[in-house]
Amino acid sequence: MRKIASLFTMLMLVTAFAFAQNRTITGTVTDEKGDALPGASVRIKGTRTGVAADNNGQFRIQAKTGDILLVSGAGIEVTESTVGSGNTIQITVKRAVSVGTEVVVTALGITRQKKELGYSTAKVSGAELTKAKSVNVANGLQGKVSGLNITSVNNGVFEDVKINLRGIRSLLGGNNPMLLLDGVPMGIGYLSSLNPNDIEDVNVLKGTSAAAIYGPDAVNGVIVVTTKKEK
Repeated sequence: MRKIASLFTMLMLVTAFAFAQNRTITGTVTDEKGDALPGASVRIKGTRTGVAADNNGQFRIQAKTGDILLVSGAGIEVTESTVGSGNTIQITVKRAVSVGTEVVVTALGITRQKKELGYSTAKVSGAELTKAKSVNVANGLQGKVSGLNITSVNNGVFEDVKINLRGIRSLLGGNNPMLLLDGVPMGIGYLSSLNPNDIEDVNVLKGTSAAAIYGPDAVNGVIVVTTKKEK
C-alpha cells in the first residue's frame, strides 16, 4: 500500500513538474470568419515573451500550461487565451469596429480631423444644401453655419452675394471669404451659380488662421466646395 501511495505521489510530482516547464506551443490566429490574421502579436501575459504570427496566422511560442496568451494587432480587439495541456491552440479574435471620425478638407484636398486644426470649421453636406430646395449653393448655406452672413445684392437667378464670416473686419477692404471649388480659387460670386444638387459637401474654415494655408486672400476665412464625382 505504501509503495502504491509513493508511486502515486511521484507520478503527481512528475506531472506537476512537467506542467511547470515551458514547451513549444503551436497556434493559429484567425478572425470570426476563420480567415488567418498575419502579423498578429502573441505575448505571454505579464512577461515580455512574444512572437508575431506568420503570413498564415500561425505562431510558435515557448509557454507552459496555465499561461495566458494576449493577442493584439491593428484592426483587432485584444484577446486572451489560456494554454491548456495540449501543444496546439486555436485563437479566434474579433475585428475591431472603427468609429468614423468627421474630417475636414483643407488645402489641396488634404483631410484633417477637426481636433487637429487650430481654427473653427463647419461642414455642410450636399443633402443639407438641397433640403430646402435652394436654387443655388449661396442660398443653401444661409442659416446653416454659425457666423456666416450672406447678403443678396440683386434678385436675379444668379444673384450676386456678399458673404462675411464672423462680422466685418475692414471698412475699406473686402470682407468676403475665399472660395475654393475643387481646389481651384474662384470669385465668391460664383457660389450663386452652383447647383446644390452637384455638391458633395461644403467645408467652411473660419478665422484668420486659414491664411496660414491659403495665404492673405484667406484672411476672412475659406469656403471649400467639393463637387460630386462620377462613380
